[in-house]
Amino acid sequence: MIKLKSILKEIDLGEVPFSDPDAFDDPDAFSQFIAKWNYVEEPNTEDEAAFISDLKSYIEEPNIHTHQSAHIASVLKQLLPLKTKFPGILDPASYSKTVYRGTTISIKTFIDSASKFEGDDLVFNTKVKLSSKGNKKFLSFTADYFTAENFVDQQTSADERKGEFIAAGLIPVVIAINASNPNLIFNSNITKFFNDWGGDEKETFYVGDSLTTDQVILPVSVSEWVQRGLREVPKGYQEAYTKLKSLYNIS
Repeated sequence: MIKLKSILKEIDLGEVPFSDPDAFDDPDAFSQFIAKWNYVEEPNTEDEAAFISDLKSYIEEPNIHTHQSAHIASVLKQLLPLKTKFPGILDPASYSKTVYRGTTISIKTFIDSASKFEGDDLVFNTKVKLSSKGNKKFLSFTADYFTAENFVDQQTSADERKGEFIAAGLIPVVIAINASNPNLIFNSNITKFFNDWGGDEKETFYVGDSLTTDQVILPVSVSEWVQRGLREVPKGYQEAYTKLKSLYNIS
C-alpha cells in the first residue's frame, strides 16, 4: 500500500485517515463503521489528532479562532484528492445525492426568479453565488434537508433577525448542491463521530471561498413568515408578499 505521507506534502495521515476508534466517544460504533468499508484501524498521527480537535471545536461552535479555521481549511483542501481512495470516510456522495445549507439570498433574486412547488416548499430555477463568512475558506453543509431547514426556522423565529434581514434586503432559504461536487469533502455518515455533544447533523464541508448553488429552496415556514410578519416593510418585501400570496393562492 502506498502510504499517504508519500502523497501528501504537509500532513501525515498514516495509511488510512482518521481510522482510530479511540479518538471518538463511541469507539465500538466507529469500529463497526470502519469495518463495513474494510478499512484498517490504526492510531491517529499527531496531525490527525490536531485536526480532529479543531474540527470538533468547529462542529460544537462555528465561531472558532482564526488559526483553527485556517488549519481546518488547509487540511480539508489536502484531503480532496483522497476522496476516491477512501470514499467511506471522505466522499459525501457515498452517503447522499444532495447536501444542503441554510443561508440568506437577496429578496430581489427571489422576486425575479421562476419557481415551482415541491410539496409545500418553493424551488427556484436560479443560480446563486454564496461566499464564506469571515474568510474561513470553507463552508459546512448537511446531508439532511431538515437540519438546514431547522437552521432557517431558527433565523425567522428570532425577532431581532427580522430587522437585520430587512435592512440588508435578504430572505432566509435553503441552498442545495450535488454531493458529487469536487470541492466537497467528508462522508456525512462519519462526521457524527466528531460530534462530542451527541448531535448528528450529517455535516460535510465545501472547500473554497465561494460557490454557485445548484438549487435554492424556500421552505413553507419562510413563506408563512413573510406573509405573516412582513407587510409593513420596504417595497421589496411588499413585492415578495404579493408574489407569495399569488403562488399559494391566498386571497
